[in-house]
Amino acid sequence: MGEFPLDGFTALTEDRGVLKKIIKPGKVDLSPVAGDDVVMIYSGKFIGGDKDGQNVQCTSNEREELTFRFGRPVVMEGWNIVIPTMKMGESCQIFVTPEYAFDDGNSCIIDLELVDFYGDDVNLSNTDSVFLTRIERGNAGTPVRPGATCDITIKEYTNEEFVGERQLTKYIAGDHACNDLPKGFDIGLSHMNAGEKGRIKVAKDVIYPKEWYEKRDIPIGASIYFLVEVTSCEQRKTPSVFKTFTQKLENMKAWKDKANEFLKIF
Repeated sequence: MGEFPLDGFTALTEDRGVLKKIIKPGKVDLSPVAGDDVVMIYSGKFIGGDKDGQNVQCTSNEREELTFRFGRPVVMEGWNIVIPTMKMGESCQIFVTPEYAFDDGNSCIIDLELVDFYGDDVNLSNTDSVFLTRIERGNAGTPVRPGATCDITIKEYTNEEFVGERQLTKYIAGDHACNDLPKGFDIGLSHMNAGEKGRIKVAKDVIYPKEWYEKRDIPIGASIYFLVEVTSCEQRKTPSVFKTFTQKLENMKAWKDKANEFLKIF
């Protein structure tokens, strides 16, 4: 195979040990972070050295699909440099010198496609349906518990398009239906803390109803990704914190009214 033309490649390291050229740009502004499980499709060949022209992958398949935890040294150092520069759905070609590949004297040229990425599975009652990625950790002493009042900012995506952005003030954790949000959103939110930034992926049967997808001309059942920032969070007050009986009654009436509003949507 010998030499390989590197026109159009951009250096990702000062020593030009990792070069990248975008083949197909990603459609949405979402990128993996350390700790995500990343799903890639790849193919590649060695250039130079004693493996010149041989396939990089372990099998005879032209394109391998691989899922791995980004940030761990499970593939090659070059991948951990390239992956955070990629967007959802992006395809690129990378040139990696031996020091950033397998350190065996062989450079390689690899085609990569970023298929998906997601954080920890946080829905124990229905696995593989809600995933949370912690982008910036918040205050662990102020968790978002059911009934908490939160101010949150949401950016919403599918793997193909940006859906929209919302700022919700006085959002009651657990009130997803009243705010046109899927159940899976609240499940993910309940694992976040005040001041935290995270990404929630919602799939399977905790997504939006069929009508939501049809209204927006989005494939029914497509996974939804939420970039979420919890700017503030106030825990729900229990009757025991109120000093007077009148205050307790007012608090109970407020929650009764909220419950009645919730029931009206059914």
